[in-house]
Amino acid sequence: MSQETGHAKNVANFFRLITLCQSYGARYNPFHPALQISSLTIAHTAAENAVTNHHNQQAVYKANIAARQNLFKATTLLPTRLIAVLQSNFADPKTITDARHFAKKMRGERIIKLPKANIAPSQTPTLQNTPNPQDTTPTNNNPDPQSTTTTNTVSRRNSVSQRSFDQQINHFSQLISLLNNNSSYQTNDPDLQLFALQSNLTQLQTVNNNAITAEIGLNTTFSQRNKTLYLGENNLLQLASAIKNYIKSSFGIKSPEYKDAAALKFTNPKL
Repeated sequence: MSQETGHAKNVANFFRLITLCQSYGARYNPFHPALQISSLTIAHTAAENAVTNHHNQQAVYKANIAARQNLFKATTLLPTRLIAVLQSNFADPKTITDARHFAKKMRGERIIKLPKANIAPSQTPTLQNTPNPQDTTPTNNNPDPQSTTTTNTVSRRNSVSQRSFDQQINHFSQLISLLNNNSSYQTNDPDLQLFALQSNLTQLQTVNNNAITAEIGLNTTFSQRNKTLYLGENNLLQLASAIKNYIKSSFGIKSPEYKDAAALKFTNPKL
């Protein structure tokens, strides 16, 4: 059972638990206000809304991430055509070199390629503290460098990919500025003209901002769901446990009422 299914199952079983309490009629008469039917109904509605809101925001997030990915992927194909326009108009070599520089940065390529590391098979680095491939628990993307050792000294290379979306936007903007200030960049193709490139840049900024906003919204609904179901005061699991304890105390541990309530299982996922 997936965690998402588990959340919905907890909410559904909480509703079943409320229904059981209602079926007891006047015999269900807890002292604590949080365990009264009216309060439980409010708690169930809040939990149901929290799960639904998170599911809905997941859909919004996925749609925005896909839209950003598709547009950025298409944009990385443009620089080759833009450079070809310069070449076809006999632009000076310096301009073409500069354009290639920004194109490579957009594609995450090194400007100056490094020689391949010469490591013999017997010198293959041995890593310690390697995570279990079955472990899906998020890990720190910046591990302590002292936690990794090698049998031989291997030169560490800093990543120069610079392929974050913000950086790609910056590189594309610089490329457009280069073309805009060079008279050799002239074309009759509408999608390669400067106004079209500027429009493309604006779209990149828009989809990137939309994806960031959607991610923030996803984190917000994630926190609210977990607070309502598992972490907040009088959360769903606490209430379910308290209801069962009340039924145990009022009807007895051997009673059919308690057996029915105890049969409703609630899971506490690893958050």
